Formats: sequence, C-alpha cells, structure tokens
Amino acid sequence: MKKRFVVLLLGPHYDPKTHRATFETENQITCIRTVRTFTEAETALEALAAEGAGVVELCGAFGAERAKALIERTSNRIGIGFVVHHPAQDELFARFFPKG
Repeated sequence: MKKRFVVLLLGPHYDPKTHRATFETENQITCIRTVRTFTEAETALEALAAEGAGVVELCGAFGAERAKALIERTSNRIGIGFVVHHPAQDELFARFFPKG
C-alpha cells in the first residue's frame, strides 16, 4: 500500500473542487488540497484520514492553534504539521500576505 501525503492550503480564493493536484510515484501518493475556511478544513481532514492519509502538512495560514485543534479533531490518528517561516522574514511575508 502506498503512503499518502497531503498538503492542505487555506484561503477564501480557492475552489476545493478544482484547485487540487495529485502526484503518484512508485511508493507514494502526494496530494495538494484546498479549503476556503477552517470549518471546511475540519471536514476535509476527516475525509483525508478516512482515505488513508498518513501525514498532512498545513499551510502557514492555519497557525499553531488551528493545527493543534485539527490534531485533536482527528484524535491524533494522522501526523499533522504546519508550515512556518524564519522570523527574520516576517516583513516579506507580511507584504505578501497582508491582513485585512
């Protein structure tokens, strides 16, 4: 059975039905999935766990608290990480992802 790794992106500009990709190699299936809201992420994580995802990497928009909430929601059945950047690059990220 192939390992399944998922990258989950969060943003209101995504359409989860069309903004997705899957790459399959001899040993692994890697998926990129999108959600518009945290509520959609909760539902998506349940489905991904049921599909056999072993590890899900969350985009930085989730943050540590939401990552922890998703770990709890999935009862720690799958590995859940989240992307962070080096604090020295805060200004670059703030310009690229403005709040508000």
